[in-house]
Amino acid sequence: MLLRLLVLIVLAVAAQAKHPTTPSLDLNSPSALKAATTKALSNLLRYYKPNPQGTFVRDNTAAWYESGVMWGAFMDYEKWSGDDQFAQTAAEALAHMAFNKQQDFLNGVHAKHEENKEGKWNDDILFGSLAVIGGAELYGPSTTMPSTSGGDWFTTARKTYEEAWEQWDDKCGGGIYWARDRNASSKTYKSSTTNLEFIAQGARNYIQVRNETVIAMAERTVDWLFGESGLVDVTVGVVYDGLNVDDCSEPTYSQWSYNPGQLMGAMAWMHQATSNATYLTLANLFVNKTLSTWFTTENDGVLAELCEADSSCNPDQYGFKAILVRNLAYLYRATKEEWVRRVIKNAIDTTVRKMLLSCDQDFNCGGKWANQNHRVYYVRDQHVSASLLVAALAMHTNATGPGLLPHRNVTALKTSGGK
Repeated sequence: MLLRLLVLIVLAVAAQAKHPTTPSLDLNSPSALKAATTKALSNLLRYYKPNPQGTFVRDNTAAWYESGVMWGAFMDYEKWSGDDQFAQTAAEALAHMAFNKQQDFLNGVHAKHEENKEGKWNDDILFGSLAVIGGAELYGPSTTMPSTSGGDWFTTARKTYEEAWEQWDDKCGGGIYWARDRNASSKTYKSSTTNLEFIAQGARNYIQVRNETVIAMAERTVDWLFGESGLVDVTVGVVYDGLNVDDCSEPTYSQWSYNPGQLMGAMAWMHQATSNATYLTLANLFVNKTLSTWFTTENDGVLAELCEADSSCNPDQYGFKAILVRNLAYLYRATKEEWVRRVIKNAIDTTVRKMLLSCDQDFNCGGKWANQNHRVYYVRDQHVSASLLVAALAMHTNATGPGLLPHRNVTALKTSGGK
């Protein structure tokens, strides 16, 4: 009997070692939340080994564009926390993604190769560019960006914005194409997310240099999206995925979490750029529908992509949640409406608490929180979980001041490394 009891104790201890207890986290403690977010981001960096492309693991587990999204999360972390421990790594990686001194995600005269062979579309390059403009917001647009042979933080963001604008035409009344290659399978598709990224990029670029042409391009895209495109329905708070210019009357009705997320974030940045309160009014129209669609009562208010219910998501669709939560954080910090702040914060906090059930003590976490409580060691899971904590940090601390723009970090980054 005693021997059997000892065996059971040994097995219990072994099981506990294999599945450590869920970490505790006081969301109302900025220091505890910052520590947890730091651990989660450090774990995400385990999937990054410095390389000439600046990308995270890509052996069929993370697409090129996702690295740009991930580096954007590191930029947001520095904004909300004031902690620059990841800054050098993120800056050098983004420079590598943009071919260092070329400062161009499409690699200058080799653009056709990047577009056609590497499959870099307009949404892909804009995701990386939004991370780069985050560096300009932190360090200043004219300060030197590491690994660019003396280039500044603004050049890549400017080039990307101009390259995306080249893809605008008047079919279906306007808009920017999803694919850059007019011979690609989706050559005639204009996606909502591409145009929403473009708006956010334009607003953020304008804040840095106050070029009226830049903001006019963003405003024109806003007018098209909310008007002739038919992709945005303010009456119900829905953003449809896109449209094919061969049939402008029929949008693609599928819904993904990053589309309303991008819309709310883009409107927050447009308000920051112009001080026009109409943009926040527009963003607020999408809050309730977004929360009721992706933070459902069936899932106890926990965030899930719609395709998670039947496990039909393709790999990168699981990552759309990261884009949603970071953009919800932008709206949270921009809005003056207390009800908006309250419901967004509650949705994020509820999801964080459920996410903790999938984390070990070092904040290696799973990424399907509504129906998965076990630990998963996978780059996409760690990305969405770290981004969720970054978003929570934005709502629980004002370490770098209120609003969307931080007090600039005057500490210069090393400009050598990577040629």
